Amino acid sequence: MTETDIDKLSEVHSQITAEQLLSEAYEYRQTPLKTPDYKIADLDELHDFERRKRQEYEDALRRNRFDIGQWMRYAQFEVDQHDMPRARSILERALEVDNTNVSLWIRYTHFEIKGKNINHARNLLERATSVLPRVDKLWYQYVSVEENLGNVIAARAVFRKWLQWKPGFEVWRHYIEFEERYKEYDNCRLIFEKYTTVYPNASTWLYWAAFEKKHGDATNVKNVYKLGLNGIYELGGLTAEFILSWISWESTIGEEVAIRRLFEFGIKTLNENEVRKLQDDYSKFVKKYGSTQDIEDSVLNGRKLKYESKLSSNPEDFETWCLYLDLISDPLIHLPPSEIEKKFELAISKRPSSSRKDDWLPYIYVWFRYITWEKSRSEDIELLRSIYRRVIKIIPHKSFTFPKVWIGFAELEVKHNNLAEARRVLGQSMGMCPDKEVMNYYITLESNMNQFDRVRTIFNKLIENFSDEEDCWEAYVQFESQLGETERADALKNLSREYLQKPDDEDSQIAKAEHPKVLESMSPVRVPFKSRFEEG
Repeated sequence: MTETDIDKLSEVHSQITAEQLLSEAYEYRQTPLKTPDYKIADLDELHDFERRKRQEYEDALRRNRFDIGQWMRYAQFEVDQHDMPRARSILERALEVDNTNVSLWIRYTHFEIKGKNINHARNLLERATSVLPRVDKLWYQYVSVEENLGNVIAARAVFRKWLQWKPGFEVWRHYIEFEERYKEYDNCRLIFEKYTTVYPNASTWLYWAAFEKKHGDATNVKNVYKLGLNGIYELGGLTAEFILSWISWESTIGEEVAIRRLFEFGIKTLNENEVRKLQDDYSKFVKKYGSTQDIEDSVLNGRKLKYESKLSSNPEDFETWCLYLDLISDPLIHLPPSEIEKKFELAISKRPSSSRKDDWLPYIYVWFRYITWEKSRSEDIELLRSIYRRVIKIIPHKSFTFPKVWIGFAELEVKHNNLAEARRVLGQSMGMCPDKEVMNYYITLESNMNQFDRVRTIFNKLIENFSDEEDCWEAYVQFESQLGETERADALKNLSREYLQKPDDEDSQIAKAEHPKVLESMSPVRVPFKSRFEEG
């Protein structure tokens, strides 16, 4: 046999051995671990076994005295040996190491109860709740022990002692349920009085009301609702849920007047979100018992709440803002002017985040509604003037403008015989953002007052800014023709024809640059004029 054959055989042997090892390991894994059985023949062997186990536990605890699990296993061993004094000693030693371990206290208590050492268990729970008064589990264990023993008085005393530490609201409810189980309803009411003082919210009062509906009479229920309404309202915690609960109970005894008063009180005092929760039920009530006017008011309030809900989710929905503002301005809503004004101010404070003119248009309509509403309630020129100035300041005139704003502002000044202010506004528009519609309005205004020199000045500005638009030239020609200035009209026709028809070559560029000067030279001698904006 060669050396190569020997290497191959050893390789095959090693592979077979590895497979066997894996197979054996798998078989051992499937076989459950068996702990050795100690067969104790006599008392000496028992003592020897106990001594050996105790030594093992002690050695382990010397290595890690903070291993609470090891302490409990040690104590369990002694309990299994029916040596409760030793087990108690071990657990006391463990408590000296860590007396904040809740599991240790619970396990210790279970050992005592299982051994029917009830007084020991009570003493332990008394100590535990003194050391850890904020741990509800220990208190529940204490109450459970006393109640299972039928010692109701002691369990009640534990609850009262527990409440001194101001536990969570669920503890109060368990105390009430405890008294309810033993039909001590007067005790329950005494607890409720304290409970609603510590937790004065709607859910607490509703819990008390539910208790009285089950165990009390109509007078008790009504008194609880009245006390709850006063207490919650003073603290600002009144909710639609509380009022609807009261309304639901009143409907069972047919108190229509009380129901109406509750709905009216809720709609008047609750915030907008809570009122929405009342609205559907109120609409049903009004349709059943209300007059035509009541139904109309209910529908209007329903629309108002619907708009408010949409605006809360999308504050930049200016179309909804317009509908909402139109609605609240309706006298049928009966909102005071100060409240309506706050809503207008809130709406205009939601400036569009977009830079597109189409997105700004509904927002500008909100401003117009504000102006219209202010005009309808007063003719305070200073107030209206301030609103126009605010909106003009907000509009990004370098990108776009809204001629109706400028024209509306000018018309306001003209209406109050402030012609100089109107000219100042229109001149400001021509300087900041020349607009053909505003300039045409300005031309009409000055023409109506026969201020023809001013009209020519505005036409010159119009041609200067909109020289590519034929209608501007035609309007200027028509103006001069109506004044009998035939020569000027013909010159304007020739100039416009040359300007609008000639190709965009070098001569045309020169003409474009020179045509304002040509127009100026065509004007007769007249009174020099500058707009108030230019003077400023």
